[in-house]
Amino acid sequence: MDVKTFVDQLRDCGLLFDRRLERGVRDLESKANDGKTLARLLIQQGLLTAYQANHILTGKGKELVLGQYRIVERLGQGSTGQTFKAVHATMGRLVVIRLMAPHLTNDPKSRTKFTREVQNIAQLSHTNILTAFDAFEVGGMYVLVMEYVEGMDLAALVRHVGPLPVQLACNFLRQTALGLQHAYERGLGFCNIKPENILIAGYQANQTSSDSSSSSAVPRGVVKILNLGLANLNEEAPLFVGGSPQLRSGAILSPADYMPPEMIRDSRSADIRSDIYRLGCILYFALTGRPPFPGKTIQEKLGYHQTHNPAPLEKVRPDVPPQLVPVVLKMMAKNPAARYQTPAELAHDLTPFCVTTPAGVSRA
Repeated sequence: MDVKTFVDQLRDCGLLFDRRLERGVRDLESKANDGKTLARLLIQQGLLTAYQANHILTGKGKELVLGQYRIVERLGQGSTGQTFKAVHATMGRLVVIRLMAPHLTNDPKSRTKFTREVQNIAQLSHTNILTAFDAFEVGGMYVLVMEYVEGMDLAALVRHVGPLPVQLACNFLRQTALGLQHAYERGLGFCNIKPENILIAGYQANQTSSDSSSSSAVPRGVVKILNLGLANLNEEAPLFVGGSPQLRSGAILSPADYMPPEMIRDSRSADIRSDIYRLGCILYFALTGRPPFPGKTIQEKLGYHQTHNPAPLEKVRPDVPPQLVPVVLKMMAKNPAARYQTPAELAHDLTPFCVTTPAGVSRA
């Protein structure tokens, strides 16, 4: 591809709305012999991503356009669809684009469900929940636009640094509980909370524990719950309405490491207290670096959740304050009636163990 064709394709797909990129093209196009060379120079200057350049060079530039948004790079893929980092062509605001999986929107019933869930998500406005900005259909594809926050999910953070300091782990779980309380009060239960869905703003895999800098607009250490409500789009997931479960299917989708006992027996019995059990498993994981029942098969894990307690927290992690042990045990009680009954109650009891302005993490 020659330079002119490359620049024309940049213009056709709307990427030249960025004045920095437009100036960069003007400055660099005379130094390039072909489109590939120009692309490389633009990437080196941080004006174009490798993902964007590859699409332009292969004639797929139009795939970078989703309404008013321009795709920057692909972030990942999950059960509800593909996720991309994007920028609004007019406002220049970075966002996360969720391109919904076709099976979730391929018939009128599914599309109605998508609309309902988006309306539920739109009711949420909380520091600890990722904000939804927009939802629309383009070219037969259904798109959800969300707040972009730089950081690491809790699972990745624990893999990176090991068990977390007690004050940080409790702080992260307290924030998560506050976000879930906000959703619960508005009739939206999660029923799939897991470490991968708890984003910690400001942490990067290549940062040292003493480096507290972050280019994110969200302060370092703030929790953002990801994908809240999206699990309800899957037919197999129970939908919570006003705190009560409406059964869609008896299939178990939640990871076995965090499965509440009542859902193993009958998913219709799940309610907000099932999320609290998951939070207990997650806090145990954050404090010890391992799930409650490591080294077991899926079937063994499901059995242990119903009949066994995990290894005593105070033995696995001796520096845990003795007063925190009963809090974790209450979160993970086999009988939902013996657990905290709301996330707000849990957040209250975690508060004494928290640090509110974390500057960094290091191996515990």
